[in-house]
Parts: sequence; C-alpha cells; structure tokens
Amino acid sequence: MIDWTKELYSRGEAGIRSLIGQAESFEVEFKAKDDPSSTSLSNNDKKNIAKEVAGFANASGGVLIFGVKTKTDPASQQDVASELQPIAEIEKLSASIKSVLFSNVNPPLTDAEILIVRSDVDPGKGYALIYIPQSESGPHMSTAKGEHRYYRRIGEQTLLMDHRMVRDMMLSQRSANFEVGWEIGNTSSVVGNGKKNYRGSLSLIVRNCSAVTAQAPFFQISTDPALKALERDLHGFRLFQTNLGTVEVAGGNDVLLHPMATRKLNVFTISFSVLKAAFESFIEHGGADYFLQDHHWTFGGEVYAPNIRLNSLNDGLDINLICAAKNAVPKELCFELERQHLIKLASIASLGGEFSTPTRFSAIEFETKKLPSALIDERAPSISQIGL
Repeated sequence: MIDWTKELYSRGEAGIRSLIGQAESFEVEFKAKDDPSSTSLSNNDKKNIAKEVAGFANASGGVLIFGVKTKTDPASQQDVASELQPIAEIEKLSASIKSVLFSNVNPPLTDAEILIVRSDVDPGKGYALIYIPQSESGPHMSTAKGEHRYYRRIGEQTLLMDHRMVRDMMLSQRSANFEVGWEIGNTSSVVGNGKKNYRGSLSLIVRNCSAVTAQAPFFQISTDPALKALERDLHGFRLFQTNLGTVEVAGGNDVLLHPMATRKLNVFTISFSVLKAAFESFIEHGGADYFLQDHHWTFGGEVYAPNIRLNSLNDGLDINLICAAKNAVPKELCFELERQHLIKLASIASLGGEFSTPTRFSAIEFETKKLPSALIDERAPSISQIGL
C-alpha cells in the first residue's frame, strides 16, 4: 500500500482527481475537513482522523486521504469520492495531523507517513495522504474528545471493536521485527606509496522495532569474500564464517533484544585507501569535488590485507542479509552499494580518523532495492562539504 500511496503522491493533484468516483475500500478512506479554509483542526476533524488511523493500524494498514469529500452511491450504497476540497495552508496542517497521531491515539502511531499534495491552482492549499502501516504494538485506541474507543477497519468501514476482539488482539502472539543498518568507521591508518591506507570496521546495526522481545536473534550475511570476518564474541552473539563471504551471527537462547533496543555488531573489516595529496588538499583547502574524484580511491587491497586482491571492491559492494529470531519470521534484504556510495562512505570514515566522527548509513525497509544516495545520517559540521 505504501507504493500505491507514493505513486499517487508523485502524480500530484491530478492523481487525487483521478480518484473521483472511486469507492472507499479496506485500505482507502476519504475525509473532508470540516472547514477547508481554516488552518486548525476542529474537534470533529481530530475525531475523524484518530478513528480512521487507529482502525487501519488495528487491521492491515491503509491510507487516509484528507481533503476529499464523499457521497453515497445509490446503486452500491458505498461511499465514493465526489469532490476535491483542498485545505488551506496545508503544510502547517501537517504538523497538526502529526500531533493527532501522537496525542489522540494510544499507543501513539509513530511510524505513520504524511505526504502533502499541493493544489495546482493554489500551491498554498492541498491534500494530506496519511499512510498507516499495520501495527505491531496494538490495539490502538482513539482518545479524541468523547471517544476512548477501539476501532478496526472491516471491509470499507471503520467499526467499533467489541470486547472479544480487543482481548484477542492484546493476547495474540506476535512476532519480533527488526530494522537494520550498517556503520563504517576507520580504526587505524598508515601512509605508504603516496596513499593513506585504512582498515575500518563494517558493523551491523540491529534495532528491534516491534513490541515483542526478540529471542535468540540470528543473522546470516553473504557478501564479497574480500571482506574479512571478525571472528569474536559480540556481547553474547557468536560470529562464525561458514563459507568464503558468508558469515553467521547467532545469539543463544539467553540472548534477548528487547523492544526498541539496538545492538551494534562488528562483523567485517573493510580496507580502502585515498591518495595522500588529495586528502591533505581537502584538509588544508577544502574542495570536496577534487577529494571525491574516482581515481583517488581504492577499495579492497592495502598493507593490512596483502592477501586480498587489489581493487576487489572497486565496482561496489553487494550484501545479502537474512534476519531471524526464535520468534521472528526470517526476512531477506539486499543492499547494493555502488562505487560512488563507497567513496562517500570511505571519505567520511577517513575524516572520522581526524575528527572522531562515526559514519553511519541505514536501510529501514525490508525490501530488495538500492540504498538511497543520501546514506549518511551522522557527520561533523566540519566535514559537511562532502555533500551527502
């Protein structure tokens, strides 16, 4: 559903207009604002939003399209989109909607996504696409004024949950779920042959994003054999290299990853080098374009690992990862880091040696796709010229 929502968003107001005549469904709800010219949400607006988003979260997720009026089709007796009613100062209203998701829903919906579609006629006006994924931490209650009720999406309607439904949802056995990412940082460097040569650590960052404690987490990582595994005890996790390029990181039955807890697991060493003159030029004069030039960088071979084929990572790095736990369904992810991604990551890591700055990049969705080009989420202001 998120792909449908983003595709609709990419089409702008024309995409919203194409929905006129479409009936509401299990995953789509239309709502008009009480007063589209007002910049604040009425109590009724808050009630409508809280009810619908809680209903989606307690079912299979869905999208609330805010700014579209409906009418009942006489033939089908279903509510269908009938009129666009763009909302004034829609950007400001986005913050109010986020407040409803946090303050008028319990537990709060922190993983919703709000996409703003501007009106073609008046860009100050527009519509809000409120995407709600299926929740792992429900049931969620609407706590808007006069509410304190549980709702669930059933068919094309959002209905009250009875006591049995609420009880079953509270007692149901859920699976743990992970968000993962990677962190690269240099640990040591030497100068030789006109280059600064680095040996860095490539670490797996694991976060339990569910409301259930993960029991005996397990990760299988397959990547380029040029990456050497760090065979050691990782805070209760054991690391095993099963085949060339394949590593397993396993937690025993006594290893638990609690909800929202994060673990950093140093898995590989990664080697790279940069032309010493380019590095020193950047330190003294700035100029990221020159520093990042392709021919200044080499990956996979340097003095720390003479047995690794030179330039073995120069075309980029692919990583396949399987995540699982005793109470989590195995999921497979594929990360593709192109050469330019590696250069940017390595450049920050090399400067981290000077400024003690970690380099981090992450992939949040469990999908097989390339990482976005903006991979860095932590860096010192002094090295912002890298331009990520």
